[in-house]
Amino acid sequence: MNRRLVRALVAATALAGLSTVAACGGGNPAGPAPTDATVVRTTGPLDEFFGAPSAGLTEEEMAAQERKVQESVVACMAAEGFEYRPFSMNQPIETAYDNFGTRAFAEKYGYGISTFATESVPAGPDSTGAPTDPNQAIVDAMSDSEREAYYAALYGAPVTAAESGAAEPMASTASMAPPGPEELGCTGAAQLEVYGAGPASPDQFNDLFERMSTLYEKVADDPAVAQAQTAWTACMADAGHPGLASVDDPMRQLSDRMNAFWSELDGTSPPPVATETATATDGSAFVGPDPDDPALIQLKADEIAMAVADFDCRESSRYQAAFDAVSQGLQEQFVRDNRAELERYRDAMNGGG
Repeated sequence: MNRRLVRALVAATALAGLSTVAACGGGNPAGPAPTDATVVRTTGPLDEFFGAPSAGLTEEEMAAQERKVQESVVACMAAEGFEYRPFSMNQPIETAYDNFGTRAFAEKYGYGISTFATESVPAGPDSTGAPTDPNQAIVDAMSDSEREAYYAALYGAPVTAAESGAAEPMASTASMAPPGPEELGCTGAAQLEVYGAGPASPDQFNDLFERMSTLYEKVADDPAVAQAQTAWTACMADAGHPGLASVDDPMRQLSDRMNAFWSELDGTSPPPVATETATATDGSAFVGPDPDDPALIQLKADEIAMAVADFDCRESSRYQAAFDAVSQGLQEQFVRDNRAELERYRDAMNGGG
């Protein structure tokens, strides 16, 4: 993906308030404290163009689009001589992460960094688990050649390096022909029919992305936000977590510690005692973590303590209220100054309209 687009989307997501959910700081001190079943997500003017929770289609409209895609795939595969049963991975699955941003999540899972290292993400109380593909039994009964033809019809014929232009490093993406039905497969053709083509390349919006990527930094540098962050830092120090200069530091530090822990398991240094071994995708032995490993137990305890303190300190310092107020104003000004370009980007992403 275009790196400028990545930075811009990160900025848009952070400005929409989703970064505070990921950091277990969803509480908005300007209003009532969130309950255990509520995750506060703030939104802003850029949502209209980059699809935060309040923007875009309703769940019913998205479900209707997906039904159209699946119906088209069924008809297309039948024309190719294959049976296909409607199936989508886009079904909602309730998990523990649905409570991300609540104090209850922080008390039990921290940020979800080390606490899920020895288990899969727990399903929520009403979850039936991941959906089962009804086509798997059909594929399992096929020979190798039949299976290859089935997937080629469903997802498109494999493209060689020469066909993709990889053998010509200087070739421009603008000069490449759009993919044909054989390359798209039934799934790609159905998605193209329902969702549209989208932009041929996001490079035409690089200047917009660059300007957007600075918005988050402008919010963080605002005096009101900086003052609230100073109060948050003092609060965290009082809670036993000194030396944190930014609200991003807790997750960053814990991620670094978890990465170091995984590095030991991968064999770069002597691994802790493990209860079982598995084979990695490259065939090498992978040593799984022992739930009773002292280092992992300590890491989990540190993560939970820091996440709970982070949640409380974001509220007491009014950090999120300050961030939201400044973000809202900067987003409004950015949209006023760049509306025509933002609308062109949104329309391009929607296939031209």
